[in-house]
Amino acid sequence: MLGKLTFDDEIFWIGAVLSGNAEAISSLRNGWTDGATSLPEALDDYQRAVESSRSALESFDPSAPPRWTPPPDVFGGAVPATQAALVTRVLVETATHAGHLDIVRESIDGHRHLVVS
Repeated sequence: MLGKLTFDDEIFWIGAVLSGNAEAISSLRNGWTDGATSLPEALDDYQRAVESSRSALESFDPSAPPRWTPPPDVFGGAVPATQAALVTRVLVETATHAGHLDIVRESIDGHRHLVVS
């Protein structure tokens, strides 16, 4: 899951599409199958990607279009029209996966936060 968030959200959407960073574009790969081989390595990769995203977001312009459009063989779907829409997409995707990770954590430790019955 961290690999997916690292490569698909931070590197692909923020680094490559939002900011047009050449290093991010050249490092694109499948976040589900490529990446770290251990938890510490995955955490380090994610932390580095988040720091890079923070730098990229310093020049964030909500109404501007993204700076790079991936070719169809890289991403076949529609790219959000504005940087604001793109960042919203990343926030929703990150929150969704955080929920997935919380389900896994609950199944491991048995503790549930905020249960409304």
